[in-house]
Amino acid sequence: MSHAGNDSVFSIVKYAFDLLTLCISITLQGNEQLDKGAYDLIDAADELNAVFYDLGDSLDWISDNSTLVNNQLESSLCLDDGANVAGDLASAKTELIDGLSSLTSAIDSLSDMIDPMPTQIDRLKDAIEEYMVTNKTVVLFGAYAAIVGLLFLYALGVFMQSECLLVILILASEGVVLVLSILCGIMMIIITFLADICMDPTQKFAGLAPGALKDVVLYFGECSVANPYESSITTASDAMNEMATAIQSIGPLCYDLWADTSGAVDYRNEIGDWYQAGNDTVAVSDSIDKLNADLDCPTLQSIYNLLINESLCTNLFGGFYKFWVVEYVVSGMLFFLMIMASVIYHYFGVAWKLKKTDAHSHGEVDDDDQKVVKYEGEDEDDDSEGEDDGKGYKDECPSTPAGVAGPTKLAEHDVEMI
Repeated sequence: MSHAGNDSVFSIVKYAFDLLTLCISITLQGNEQLDKGAYDLIDAADELNAVFYDLGDSLDWISDNSTLVNNQLESSLCLDDGANVAGDLASAKTELIDGLSSLTSAIDSLSDMIDPMPTQIDRLKDAIEEYMVTNKTVVLFGAYAAIVGLLFLYALGVFMQSECLLVILILASEGVVLVLSILCGIMMIIITFLADICMDPTQKFAGLAPGALKDVVLYFGECSVANPYESSITTASDAMNEMATAIQSIGPLCYDLWADTSGAVDYRNEIGDWYQAGNDTVAVSDSIDKLNADLDCPTLQSIYNLLINESLCTNLFGGFYKFWVVEYVVSGMLFFLMIMASVIYHYFGVAWKLKKTDAHSHGEVDDDDQKVVKYEGEDEDDDSEGEDDGKGYKDECPSTPAGVAGPTKLAEHDVEMI
């Protein structure tokens, strides 16, 4: 086997391994950035969940207290009797019913927007952790293990002079290069899309968001529009004020009704219940205020900044960009190695075995020191084709006339050039 041939081929494989090592280093950095971006998404999701769970608790508290008020309304004898005989009680009862109805409608509207969010966010967190952290790492380093295996097999094929193995590797490399080229195109589209969005993420997401969700994005991202939840919160607050006014008047009116009917029915027992209902309305009002505070723009904008600016437009974008560069480099390296292998295996055999026996240096040889060399496979006693002149070469054409200076022999550096 030729030392020169092996050395050149193994040098190419070595350079390929060095380049792959560099690619792995860049990939590790990209993988770290993607992991950081993924965990930023998870952290932002946890913060959002904390907000929405808090909002859900406030809604539950409002609903529970409004239910207590509604139960008092339905069980009140004073309102049933007084609504038929006293105009003020009838008006108070109507205001209370209308307030409860408006409050229930507002709470249902807020619940429709808030209650599904924690479940969706939990699903998103699970998907991020599964696909962007665990599975991504397994696939990434599995792919690199396959590439390293290909390089080892290329080196083994050259060392063993196995034409069959190299042909199989070339065909396999063609498939790998094709897949990497497709992935490079897909990754380039993703990076271009992210780069376009991250020029102005809030406006871009707002443009993609359907219907009323556009205002939600603008509110969280820039605080440039009114609170999209404000309408429902205002409705709930107005309904609460209406209920509180009605409840405050019901207790004294029930006492007056008892006095007017000369105590025919003792409504005084309900007065304490209505005061308790008033306390329930205060609790509802406090819950509405907390709901409004939790939906304050500065509170949510910090979460939005972590979610969009730090995670998506910094870490995820940087990680995808590094992956894109590495895919191109690995694809080009395999393509070059595939071409070299397709040329090298044609020289296996006799041509691959030609080498010098007297010297292994490839440096320049002084013309004054013209040593005669022989090749492996020459039979020193074989005189069937020309005569051996005793200096290492046979006269292939002994009938060739000598030149002016007589017969000449090839110098060592001439042989090496050949």
